[in-house]
Amino acid sequence: MKILICFFIGVLIVSKTTVFSQDVIIKRSGSEIQCKVTKVSSEIIEYKDYEDIDGHVKSINVFEVSKILYDDGKKQIFEIVMDGDGVNFDEYMVIKDVYDDIEENDDKETIETSRFAAATYFMLGPGIGASYGGNAGLRFQARTKGVVGFGLHAGGGYNAGAEVVGASAGIKFYPFKGFYLINTQFGIIGKEKYGKKDDVTYSKERILYGPSALTGVDWTFGDENNVGLNIAVGATYVMNTEYDNDIITAFDLGVFVKF
Repeated sequence: MKILICFFIGVLIVSKTTVFSQDVIIKRSGSEIQCKVTKVSSEIIEYKDYEDIDGHVKSINVFEVSKILYDDGKKQIFEIVMDGDGVNFDEYMVIKDVYDDIEENDDKETIETSRFAAATYFMLGPGIGASYGGNAGLRFQARTKGVVGFGLHAGGGYNAGAEVVGASAGIKFYPFKGFYLINTQFGIIGKEKYGKKDDVTYSKERILYGPSALTGVDWTFGDENNVGLNIAVGATYVMNTEYDNDIITAFDLGVFVKF
């Protein structure tokens, strides 16, 4: 009889431990849900509230979840996969299983690194034009991911005609994918070999500089391709020229690799 009573007590203890074991869903907003996770898919996470374990199954969109802490010490970290067109719904998330033997600081470092990688991508390539140092050169650019975004770029090159090294740097605004409405930049444009003042032409050399404004596109050859083409047109205001034509045509034409 005592053995039977001990058996039932043991069953009750195990049942209570099973019923009250809890998981924690941590949302990207920072709030937590005490629950028992019943299903994880590529779109939703199904769970039951910890305080109503026999109640209805609830669900939450994976996009809202940062990670899940399971009662057995296991963790699942959810990372959003994005490309230049925004969220890639074909690869909506990456799930990383992390166990107790990983320190919390390492865990945070992994999360922050992945957020930075998901927020920015880079482009590097040769070309000619205002963004490439005024003639033939090389340009580096960083752009925030998403349909709408911003980009920072810097370039340099050699202007063979003017025999001068040019450089430029600027910021872009992308209202839609690879199309940028405006690229405002400032840089060395070239070198002026002759000046004109009071209808008198005289010999003089000076480095020319000034701001440019261009509209164009950073276009990749297909969604899965990291090689692209940069095309833009606009105008440059030459700040220190002695000639009358201080506004000249500006353009960009180049190729790049996105990484």
